[in-house]
Amino acid sequence: MMFYGTIILLAWSLFKHTTSKWLITILAVLMIGLTGYSRIFVRVHYPTDVFAGFSLGFALLMLSWWFFSPYLSRQHQRKQKADR
Repeated sequence: MMFYGTIILLAWSLFKHTTSKWLITILAVLMIGLTGYSRIFVRVHYPTDVFAGFSLGFALLMLSWWFFSPYLSRQHQRKQKADR
């Protein structure tokens, strides 16, 4: 959840084309879902374990995004100014 969630958030903040944003989002969400499903399918974890992992991963993702978003927005603004 943390890895693919970070890829989604970075794609939405850095890419210009909406199509590429949605493509990356769909692929990353599929990977998150399939990873959780595979853990249940091979009977390594219970569904509650997977749900708890998703919840914890999402909470940590939002916390880290809140912490790093000012830095990323400044970098993005500098890049836009340099492109002009």
